[in-house]
Amino acid sequence: MSAYAHLQQQPPTPRNHDNISLISQSRSTSPTLFSRHDTSFKQVPLQTTTTQYSTPPSRVPGWPNQPQNLRKSASEIWLNIAIEVFLVLVSLPLLALAIAVVHYKDKVAIDSEWDVFKQIINSVGTAFPYVFGIVVGRAMKLFGAWRLEHGVSLGVLEQIMGSSTLGNTLTTHTLLRPFNWATLGLFTLWIFSPIGSRVSLGLIEPKYQPVVSNSTVRYLDTTQASKFYSEAAEDQVEIIAGPINALYASSLMAPETSKMSSMDQWGNIKIPYYDRLNSNLTANSTGWISFSGREPGDITYSSLLGVPISKPQGSLSANTTWAMSATYLSLDCYTMTREPLVPLNTDLDNTTWHSLSTSSSMLFSLAMNGFISPNKTLESSHSISSFVSATNASSIPHTILFQSPIWTDDLSLNATANLKMATAYCDLNQQYVDVEVLCSDGQHCGAVAMRKSVVPHAPEEFTVLGFDFGFKMLSYLLPLATGESVTGGVLPQSTATELYLSGTSSTLSHLTKVDLSLLTQSEMEIRLGQVLNTYYTASLSPYSLTGNLSAGNTLEIQAPAETTIFENRYSVNKKWLAMYFISCTVLLAAVLCGIILKAIVIAPDILGWVSSLTRDNPYVGTPGGGTAMAGWRRARLLGRVRVRIGDVSEKGGVGYIAVGAEDHARGLDKERVYL
Repeated sequence: MSAYAHLQQQPPTPRNHDNISLISQSRSTSPTLFSRHDTSFKQVPLQTTTTQYSTPPSRVPGWPNQPQNLRKSASEIWLNIAIEVFLVLVSLPLLALAIAVVHYKDKVAIDSEWDVFKQIINSVGTAFPYVFGIVVGRAMKLFGAWRLEHGVSLGVLEQIMGSSTLGNTLTTHTLLRPFNWATLGLFTLWIFSPIGSRVSLGLIEPKYQPVVSNSTVRYLDTTQASKFYSEAAEDQVEIIAGPINALYASSLMAPETSKMSSMDQWGNIKIPYYDRLNSNLTANSTGWISFSGREPGDITYSSLLGVPISKPQGSLSANTTWAMSATYLSLDCYTMTREPLVPLNTDLDNTTWHSLSTSSSMLFSLAMNGFISPNKTLESSHSISSFVSATNASSIPHTILFQSPIWTDDLSLNATANLKMATAYCDLNQQYVDVEVLCSDGQHCGAVAMRKSVVPHAPEEFTVLGFDFGFKMLSYLLPLATGESVTGGVLPQSTATELYLSGTSSTLSHLTKVDLSLLTQSEMEIRLGQVLNTYYTASLSPYSLTGNLSAGNTLEIQAPAETTIFENRYSVNKKWLAMYFISCTVLLAAVLCGIILKAIVIAPDILGWVSSLTRDNPYVGTPGGGTAMAGWRRARLLGRVRVRIGDVSEKGGVGYIAVGAEDHARGLDKERVYL
């Protein structure tokens, strides 16, 4: 006995008294049983008629017994509003993530804040396909109901109703194979579910990004006059010579790593020899030659001392770049010989080599064959920057004579008659360059590119050694700068300067003797130029070179700079953000369409409800009427009715499969045939 005896089920009898129109089920008699393996099956004509029985109507509490209109009750309206509000509320946070990503773009990332952000992103990535499935699945069902109300082909309706999820869409279209525009539209719609979920996980992440700001950097003006011309009491030669010599000697005796570095021991910027740059380096359209990333030793610097700067302010992670103008001496040694000492300050064949170097001590000497004297007013400035408009450069003598004694074992301080000198005659030129400087991490600085200066400057023949008094002070002090003396009966020896010129690894004398006549022309040009530039740079402002640019009352140049600080900021993947915005737009459009369709669809909601299988079904035994009820209401009223898909025909003969009451639908037999 069924558990639903209260439904008063009766033996199947034809129903001709019910108010639901039934089709006559009269059929002719068919064979008792057909098997698909019966060999007589093909010889017996298949009778397409059989007899099915309907189930008497049952009494269902709450079933409408009067005609109903299609107006929704207040409870249904509020239920629909609640559902729609819920769908809006679960959809908006997904869009809010995109808005938050835009808001946080390029903002400084805070670790604690990012931890919360990651949790939100992971939650959205997990929730997105579920929310998308709920919203779009409901919209598809409502769209199917709207199409059904206005008439639609069964194939298209199956496509729509079978596309409630991405998986169902694949299954439905694999079985039906309806290759049409609806297929393309449905797949395009559902593909945004996995896209939105995936791209949400990679919308934003903290990365170290460059933040550029403008700043200024001050550096020493290398065209200004030497301290030899200063009238300040503290700059008298007797006083200033000590700091100058100390800087020079320290630079000579610095480690090789310091000599090859882009900065000197005090953090000043060394200026490379422009004409000694690797020939493989090429200039860009604006004349800049970049040598960034070169190994130490690949760049030859014009001086062992650099140009002092005001260190850029900011974080230790900051990089600052700027361009500065600088100048240095360049030598072209056209004659290198071993010859007796050339007399100094004596007219010799209409040439006088001017110098304060003393030959009696048998130290090396420096001499010049003439000085700048085109205009007393200009010359009084003692600065090459005053000669920008000079036009008589070709008449300016600019050759320097360098002599270094060649000590042999048979020579002594008292027997120098046969003493030979390593002699070099070198033309002097003043080179003007623009140098691009990079200070990385706020500390390490160096030249990374350079070009010939585009700023107006004096002709190259007007050099910083072209002023009479200044050069004579240098020619007197430089040979004595490292403290060696061969007077008073001390054995002959080369100075630290000569040892540096020779390329000896150690610049301490230790009674070492070197022969500078063995140097190549290039070696003499580079090293003698470095010696002259180092000592002259030290004479510009010795106190400024030790880390305090403002010390020493010197001329400075201010240059605009760009400071780049690498900060941990939020980086947004713009392509993924665009795809996520599109996915959210599709989602919100589905929410809006669902709201609109729910408002305009009049027909009862029967699609997708199993209870709809009982509509006009004579085999279930439902009461008549109720056609205006929605599927969910019919399901609630018939929730206790047991149904079964089975054979509802008479026993024997051809079967007939339908959904019917559990007690009146027999089980199916795979060996039996059915209409």
